[in-house]
Formats: sequence, structure tokens, C-alpha cells
Amino acid sequence: MNAPLVDLDFARPLGQGRYAALFVWLHLPNRQVDALLPPAFSRAACPFSPGGSHPLVLSIGRQSGVGPAHWPGKGWAYNEAILTLPWLHHQGQLCTWPMRLWLDRRRPVWLGRPYGFPKQRSPLQVSQGQAEVPGVFSVQHQPIHGEARTRLRRAGVLAGLGQPLVANASGHPVRSWMDWQLQDAELTSAAVQLKSALPWLPNLVLGEDSPQGLAWFMTHSWTLTAPERL
Repeated sequence: MNAPLVDLDFARPLGQGRYAALFVWLHLPNRQVDALLPPAFSRAACPFSPGGSHPLVLSIGRQSGVGPAHWPGKGWAYNEAILTLPWLHHQGQLCTWPMRLWLDRRRPVWLGRPYGFPKQRSPLQVSQGQAEVPGVFSVQHQPIHGEARTRLRRAGVLAGLGQPLVANASGHPVRSWMDWQLQDAELTSAAVQLKSALPWLPNLVLGEDSPQGLAWFMTHSWTLTAPERL
């Protein structure tokens, strides 16, 4: 059995925090996703994506209270943007790959290393109505009417968020489990205009019932288990 990389029970939460962010669920062509995947990862069938496409999740917002689980202190606060690919296979297991993460503080970048998260420092901006990772992407957004939780369930978002995280920026694959605590999350549907400098991430506008994907605001607490080397 593989042992956790820290001297704690793997089944117990190691870290905790609260994330208030804009989330965007997109459908990319399968050939583009295949070109992004590192060795040992492959696409799993996602029953919620249109034929010939695969989901990608983008989020950008504010982390707060980040620190060891059950820590009585206030924890760290910082802005963070994340790109993930859910519905993948690694060693035969369904998982989500955190492919890129940007943060505006140095210490959380360092703390992500044992998890294999590819975190990097960036002066990203998060404000009312817009957010940006300079040189990467920018988003203009606003809330819209509509029952967000039902839309997310029908689109397969809630199922995708429940998969284990497998990352490999440390040179070997590392697995961890995040409890998103979605049952208590605050959810609001959103309309967005995304502008991207990445060649594989399209510029697009998403509103209600957009075929390219959907967007929502979510504020949720989370816990993260100790990392496990695979």
C-alpha cells in the first residue's frame, strides 16, 4: 500500500479553506484535450459532453481561511485561478487533473508542491464584474436568473467535481481527495465573456442554455486529504 507523503491518516482531512469564485464549464474538442494530456492520462467517456468533445473547468476567485484542518487561526487569503480536466483515466481510475493554477501569494504556491499541483505566482486580479490572469485569460461576468444547482446536475458538473485529484508537477503522480461540501455551497448562475491568450482555450460568450458550456458563481468550504504518491 502506498503511504501518504505526510505522517497523517490519509482518510482524514489535512487542509481546509473557503473558495468564492466564478466557475466556467467548457466543452473542448477531443483532439485538443488529447494534445494537452501528459503520459499515463487518457480521456474517460463523459456522458454529459456533446459528441466529439470533453469538459474543461476554469475557475477564478478568492480563497480564504486556507490552512491545516481544524486550525484555530484565520488562515491565508489569496486570489487563485484554476484550470482542470475532469473525467480522465489514470492507472484505470477515474480522476480530475489540475493542469494549471495561478496564485498571487508565494506561500500557497510552495504549499501545493507535495500535492503535485502546478502552481505559479501571478498578479491575477479579481473584482466585481471581471477577473484576469494577465497574459493568460480575462473574464467579464454577471449573475443571471435560473436555478443553478439543477443546471449543474444536468450538465454533469456535480459528478465531475467529486472525482479524486491526480497531479504530476512534482515528477511523479500524486493523488488527493477534495470534499467540495457542495450540499452547503452558495450557487448562482452567471453569464460570461471569456477572452483567452491560450491557443487551445477559445474566446466565447456563455449565457443561459449556451451549447458551449455554462458558468456559475460558487462559494463553498472545502477540505483536502493528505497527498498519496501513486
